[in-house]
Amino acid sequence: MSEKQIDVNQAFEELRKGSIYSLIFVVLGVAFLVGSVYYSATRLSPLEEQIRSISKDITLKSQELELKTKEIEKLENTRDFLESEANILRANKDGLLLEIQGLEDKLSSVKQKVEARDYSEAQVELEKPLPARVYIHIRSILQNRLAGRLAGKLSEAGIVVPDTSILVDYGPKQSQLRYFRRAESAEAQKIMATLQSGMPDVAWNLSYMEGFESSTDIRPLHFEVWLDPCKLDYDSAEWQSAFVGNTEPGTWHVFAETLPIGASSGEAEQRARNLDAAFPDYRFKVMSTQSSSQGNRRYAIVVAEGLRDAGLAKAIAKHVDLCEIAPGAYARQQPG
Repeated sequence: MSEKQIDVNQAFEELRKGSIYSLIFVVLGVAFLVGSVYYSATRLSPLEEQIRSISKDITLKSQELELKTKEIEKLENTRDFLESEANILRANKDGLLLEIQGLEDKLSSVKQKVEARDYSEAQVELEKPLPARVYIHIRSILQNRLAGRLAGKLSEAGIVVPDTSILVDYGPKQSQLRYFRRAESAEAQKIMATLQSGMPDVAWNLSYMEGFESSTDIRPLHFEVWLDPCKLDYDSAEWQSAFVGNTEPGTWHVFAETLPIGASSGEAEQRARNLDAAFPDYRFKVMSTQSSSQGNRRYAIVVAEGLRDAGLAKAIAKHVDLCEIAPGAYARQQPG
């Protein structure tokens, strides 16, 4: 056998061995693939089932959360309505107590005159009408201070004012004095004069309300004050003292606006100064925040800070939004 033939035979032998090795690797690859499929069938399928179960649970919990949120909103609306109704009842109770006191005083005076045999004076005393009574209606708890100052001025003029102001969700845009019987117009004019002289910083409108001339639901000389929803009794220093405190975990802030990402602290300070100039009876401050999505520092303008009462914070947010001081204002609690 020649050397050339021997080389060819060796080449074929090596090729045969390589083919066997390749076949072995193919068999091993197929076995691995089969094993992977088996693993997927035996292990991944249960995991996928668990994932589907968790996803379904999340969907159910989200639906339950939505229902609970709607129930809470409904209860909060009911609570607000009941609080408003209770406030009206308290004001009526105050008025009745004052009226009872007035009647008791009149009865005591009449008895004294009868005992002194001064019958003509006793008759005059009996025929005296009850004093005028004014109910003050406010649109926000922020107006309690203004209502108190107003009640003091009216009381000084001998006009009966219940201690409790009536909180309402609606009303005129301008402060009104309402009267309900045309025969009481002269008395309404006197009360209006007291309001204008005692509180010249408030614009007043005298309004006759039709449909109550023969009403038995309203006593004689019943009058109502409805305050302009945007009229408060604070200057900038008083606002800061009352509504700007220290930021602590759990306290509430009222955000007037949030500056865009990239705005500098200098721009934020200038914006706060502009708002102070536009609304001098309020106080605006810069608060630095953090963008959780991008990690950039941002700046916001707050009109109240460090409040411990969530209801007060929400009332301020509603007020500055309604009065277009900070449209879209909202209250937010400092994380704990």
